[in-house]
Amino acid sequence: MKNTLLIKISVSLLGLLLICGISMAQTSITTTNSQNRTLIDGTTAPVAATETPDLVTKGTLVPYLVVPDAALNPSYILATDKTSTANVVSSFTWTTAGIGAITNTGYKHYIELDITGNVSATPLTMNVKEQSGASCPDATGTDISIRIIAQPDATGASVTDGTGDASVCASGTNGSLNVVFPTFKVTPSLDAAISSSTPNVKVKATLAFTPLNGTSSTIFTNQVLSVDASGNISNTDLATASGLTDFDSWGTYTLTVNYVSDKISRKDIRTGNTDANLDNGYFAPTTAISSAYTVLKTPTTGPIYHISNTGL
Repeated sequence: MKNTLLIKISVSLLGLLLICGISMAQTSITTTNSQNRTLIDGTTAPVAATETPDLVTKGTLVPYLVVPDAALNPSYILATDKTSTANVVSSFTWTTAGIGAITNTGYKHYIELDITGNVSATPLTMNVKEQSGASCPDATGTDISIRIIAQPDATGASVTDGTGDASVCASGTNGSLNVVFPTFKVTPSLDAAISSSTPNVKVKATLAFTPLNGTSSTIFTNQVLSVDASGNISNTDLATASGLTDFDSWGTYTLTVNYVSDKISRKDIRTGNTDANLDNGYFAPTTAISSAYTVLKTPTTGPIYHISNTGL
């Protein structure tokens, strides 16, 4: 009887270990929502490309990797070998016709794809086949559907204090007026493939100040500011970038949007542009975008005088 009980306990424990092992294996690759990066750089583990189709922005450089066959590449570890070929024994053939060209050299399971194809609502197919040795390829490989979308843009800008005005009267002491930030707003222009409810737009903007009587100066240059679904630029980001909790001086505050990105374009890993602000998924808007908010001095009317008549 004791032996039978021990056997039952052993079988139960073995079953639990197998279940735990399966669960851990299933969570080793994290899936993502439809507008995330295909591959996350740095120490973060790669994420599966789960978009249908996978959206990529024309003019960007997008990384892709395929997980090698574990039996053929036993030393490969996804979390640490995502861009390294050191532990990859197999070879790979990528087909990217119409989508773009592979730019990194010595690629195997990992590629950097320069998106040069035409913007289109019609998805294209990228295929990768793994090969063992010199003559044993996977006959079909793995396909992924890819749609090329337009670069993000912004087509207009405005600013208001909530009443529709782009100015406010302020009395008090110059330098400590405590004028609440107005709402700076842009109109993002995004490819129709991106959900309008979650555009996840960011801009790089410059804030300049021209005092009531004085020379203009720059408060910050090309700082990243978030834009909500209504086009409103984050006042929290504005405060962080400027070091101000409010506008505190008489004069004109001018916010200029120099670059714009969306979540899809930030799959881009481009670096080394002549203008570094164009790296990593940012693009210059087609037209200059600028909006100004003026803090006017509330005047104190002086006394009334007679002008002396020399004939008196």
